[in-house]
Formats: sequence, structure tokens, C-alpha cells
Amino acid sequence: MSCWKQRTMNLFAWAHAQQTLASTAMRESAEVNLAELARQVVSLYERKLKYKSLTLTSVWMRTEPVLRKGEMKQVLSNLLANAIDAALPQGNIVIQAHASTNWRTGEKGVRILVADDGEGMSQETQEKAFAAFFTTKKDIGTGIGLW
Repeated sequence: MSCWKQRTMNLFAWAHAQQTLASTAMRESAEVNLAELARQVVSLYERKLKYKSLTLTSVWMRTEPVLRKGEMKQVLSNLLANAIDAALPQGNIVIQAHASTNWRTGEKGVRILVADDGEGMSQETQEKAFAAFFTTKKDIGTGIGLW
């Protein structure tokens, strides 16, 4: 597949994801329990977790309700999908959340950690990870997961 054709396909996938995310976020802007939302997201990935024989550990400390359910669901889904792809077979994934405070502003929030036991990202990948359309997944990645 040509480079331009792949980029065009990535752009279409991104536009569709943005449209879906925007409409979902607008419909679901009510408060939501983060632990319950995470359980819903994890249930979507149970088959992939079993296929790779992965162990998932979740630790949910008491947190304030989260707004923008659709956006938070998309974030958790992207992070979990990336962790599943990166984890070693029979590996481990950890999801943690706890109340947190921005030490610069004093603003209250939630800190979420999603970790796996994969080999990690190279320095080059780390530098590009949050750039739009950057992907390490060749023909199947859209590059919008961490953007």
C-alpha cells in the first residue's frame, strides 16, 4: 500500500473516531463512577485478555465522579488496548486510579495508571507517542490513540 493511501486511510479513520467521540461525549456528559466505567471498558477486552492469557489487576481508590463519560471511556479504552498489544503473553496489566491534586494549581482530579510488562517504548517512540497519526502498528494503527 502506498504511503499516501495509508495516510489517507488513517485520516479517514481519525475523522470517524473524532466524530464518534464527539457525539458520544455530548450525549454522555453526566457524572460517572470511574471504577464502574473501567469495568465496562475491561469487559470489552475480555476476549483479547484471555487470548494472550493476560492477568489484569485493578486498584480503584475512592475518587470523585468523573464528567464526560464518553471521553473518559475512550481514553481508558485506548490505554487498555495499547497495554494488551504491548504486554507479553501470560503477562500482566495493572490499572489504578486514585484522587489526586495538581500540585501547581491545587485543582482536584483523578490520576490513572495503566501499565503492562511489555518491552516498553524506545526513546524515539516516546518522543513521537503523542503526535497526531503516529503509530507503531503499521497497517492497523490510526495514530490517534494517545493523541
